[in-house]
Amino acid sequence: GDVSNATETRPARDAVVLIDGLRVTRSSNTIDDAIPGVSLQLKQPTNVAEDQAVATNLKVAATPVDLGGRLNAVASAYNAALSQYRQLTAASADAARRGPFNMDGTLRMVMERTRQLLTQGGTDAAGNAFTLAGLGLELARDGTVSVSQKRLTQALAAGAVTTFAAGVSHPLSAYLLDTVTTGGTIDRRRASVRTHQDGLNKRITALEDRLVTVETGYRKRYAALDAQLAGLSTLNSSLQSVFAALNNQTSGNK
Repeated sequence: GDVSNATETRPARDAVVLIDGLRVTRSSNTIDDAIPGVSLQLKQPTNVAEDQAVATNLKVAATPVDLGGRLNAVASAYNAALSQYRQLTAASADAARRGPFNMDGTLRMVMERTRQLLTQGGTDAAGNAFTLAGLGLELARDGTVSVSQKRLTQALAAGAVTTFAAGVSHPLSAYLLDTVTTGGTIDRRRASVRTHQDGLNKRITALEDRLVTVETGYRKRYAALDAQLAGLSTLNSSLQSVFAALNNQTSGNK
C-alpha cells in the first residue's frame, strides 16, 4: 500500500549492553562476538541511563556432554563400516555375489587397523591414559561393537565427563583422519584404481581398433575370394562348354 504518509513512532537504534563495564554496541539484538562461545539475545530495553543500569549476573555453563550418545554413535558408525566392508570384500565362487574388492588388500588393512586401534588407549588433557573399553565400548566375537551400559555407568560415576571436558587424544582419530581425507589411504587407493581402469580402457580401445583393422582386412580378403570364386565359376562354365563341344565332335566323327 501507500506508505508516503507513514509516521515513524520509534526510530531504530543500536543495541547497547555493558559487559564487565565495557560498552558493547551492535546493530542487532543478537550479540555473539563479545564473549567467546556465548551468544547473547537481548529481549527488551531497560529504558534507563547507562550510569543507572542495574547489573545482571550471567551464569555460563558448558553444555553437558552426552558420553553415552557419542559412544553409541561410534559403535553404529563402526558397525556400518564393517557391514559395508564385508559386502565389498565378500568371497564367493559366484561372480554375482563376489565383492568388487575381494582381492584388494587396502580395505582389509584399514579395517584391521581400525579394529586394533579401538582396543588401544588414549590420553586426556592432563596426560592420563584411558581406553574406549573402559568407557563401555565392547568388541564382540562377530567383530561388531556395542556399548556396555554397566561400564558406561561406572565411567560416568568416576567423573569421565568432567575428565574429558578439556579434551582427549586417541590414535584412532588421527588414523581415520589420515585414511579418509584427500591424499589419505583411501584416496590414494582410489587414484590407483582409477589409473588402472584408465589403462584397461586404453587397452580395450587399442584392441577394438585392432579388431576393426583385422575385420577390414578379412572383408577385403573375402571380397577378393568372392571375385576369385566368380572367376573360377566362369572358367568352369567355359571348360564345360569346351568339353561338351569336343564330346559332340567326337560323337559326330564315329
